[in-house]
Amino acid sequence: MAKIDPAAGHAQQARLLGGVQRIVRQARLARRTKHRGHLFAVVERRDQERGAGGGHIRFNFAKSSLNSHISQFPIGTYKKAHAHGPGAHVIILSGEGYSLMWPEGDKPRYYKWEVGTMIVPPNMWLHQHFNTGTTPARYLAFKHEGVAIRNAQGVPKAWISKRLGGDQIDYSDENPETRKEFERELAKHGLKSAMDKAYAAEKVDQAPARIEEEEKAHA
Repeated sequence: MAKIDPAAGHAQQARLLGGVQRIVRQARLARRTKHRGHLFAVVERRDQERGAGGGHIRFNFAKSSLNSHISQFPIGTYKKAHAHGPGAHVIILSGEGYSLMWPEGDKPRYYKWEVGTMIVPPNMWLHQHFNTGTTPARYLAFKHEGVAIRNAQGVPKAWISKRLGGDQIDYSDENPETRKEFERELAKHGLKSAMDKAYAAEKVDQAPARIEEEEKAHA
């Protein structure tokens, strides 16, 4: 994970942030005008698969294999852990919080972030993002489309629950310590978790016996 600081006098870093700002402005304009042209195509939707009640704008550059999206999630929320191929770059545009990243079977590693931080999850490392600040958190993520791992129907496995053969961990299947750590981090800012609705929504399709088991684990 790296911190991009244009004030440090590095021309390359300044150009990168300048490029990011231009992309964000163009994506916002495209969203308002429902633009689909030579620069990129835009799709806006709720971030239901990743949880936390957020939303994102996806855009693909014309004649390019670059796959990008801008995602935002509310105060007191966090996204589901997931894994995908290498090369994804995540640049924090607003908010503050932290990410957990780890190879499957290992202990999660903590990485704090703020505006200008760049996060690059290693190949097939599980990772998830937590908003512990006092404003919604927003980031720009981009990667080469070729690194996406898809199922037989062409859906990226990073958006599919591990229960269904994908590479995403449901909230109810995560380590109970994840929630406790998140609540401790929020408390440092005088905040409380706003995840109850997301937890409840996920349980709708689960069997009663499984729900009882999960509630005991997270008690």
